[in-house]
Amino acid sequence: MKNKAHSLRVSSHNYMKPLTLLFSGLITATSINAQIDYYQTAGTLTQSTVEALPSATWPQYVVNRVPVHTDSGKVISPQNRGTLIRCEGNELLIDFGRYGIIRISPEKTDFYDTLGKLVNGSLSKTYPNLTQQIGNKLIRFDLKKGGQQIPMDLVKNTEVYVLVYLAEITQERVQPLLDLGEAYKDLSAKYPQLTMVLATQNKKAYDFAYTVDYSIPMIIPHMAASYIQCMGHKPSSQTMIVLADPNGHILYKKEITPQNEKELSSQVVESLNQIGILWRYELASRNSPYRPSPRK
Repeated sequence: MKNKAHSLRVSSHNYMKPLTLLFSGLITATSINAQIDYYQTAGTLTQSTVEALPSATWPQYVVNRVPVHTDSGKVISPQNRGTLIRCEGNELLIDFGRYGIIRISPEKTDFYDTLGKLVNGSLSKTYPNLTQQIGNKLIRFDLKKGGQQIPMDLVKNTEVYVLVYLAEITQERVQPLLDLGEAYKDLSAKYPQLTMVLATQNKKAYDFAYTVDYSIPMIIPHMAASYIQCMGHKPSSQTMIVLADPNGHILYKKEITPQNEKELSSQVVESLNQIGILWRYELASRNSPYRPSPRK
């Protein structure tokens, strides 16, 4: 019997489908413009005001209007365009290319002007921010064909990204990763709007994925280091799970202790449950030990 696909219902996170809400009238261009005016003139902002704006209205690019001083002592002159990674609290996290990732107040950029254009329809985005950033840089491995790039058409409708950060692959992590690969087959069948990504720079992890026909997408190897950095989640040596909406808004973030890595699939299940995706998955068998297949 085929798995039935489910629609994503994320509790208490109305920014999950802001465009749908905008078009249905629950969020109106007038109300968002009123919010923008308030944010710009109120003078006192709460911890999460800018971040709480519907993420579909976040610009993909912003231009700084004042000189910006970096931690390395460099100065970014006005009118430099950067890629908006996401809003965090009252700040923007922006990738300014060779200058690095910078936190800056939105008032020092054209953020509100560009956001207003997105709301009134004079500007549009081809894809949501995070999808634009990594959607065409994902591959899936196949024993016969090697790494195959995943077409953007298969990623463009993603509503939740499950990013599993892995510093390195060890013998202890092999079985949990195999289990997670099997779990993802079930998850993606039930929730086709969800995309999981194994984010790692470790070459052995790519070799592992190749030898087992791994089902979980990975970032193209030579791009992995830069795009892991550009997403700005700052993964450590511990395995980490980040759930994000397609515009990069962080829905949930959790570091996995070495003791809990054995149940990596369960950790993903619990993380999704935290944002209201009540996926249940029982591992059918653990009798599939990792046996590398020789490359031809």
